[in-house]
Amino acid sequence: VGGTMLTLVLGFGGAVIATVLGNIWLFVLSEIMIIGGGADFFIVLKILLSWHPSKDVLYYDHPYEWGGAGFEKRKWK
Repeated sequence: VGGTMLTLVLGFGGAVIATVLGNIWLFVLSEIMIIGGGADFFIVLKILLSWHPSKDVLYYDHPYEWGGAGFEKRKWK
């Protein structure tokens, strides 16, 4: 949820406020925020598609390149 809040608040929230106020420049800025937040929604979608209730997975965002990794905890037998 935290990864999408910037897009939801500044993008969609700003678009609603811009529509109410009739301010086209605020609406354009809100649309740029929505487009820019598309990658955040893609990452959340990838996490949700790989999620399984019986797996214990740690997701790691790469510090200086695009993408990330998921590490599954395995139990030793």
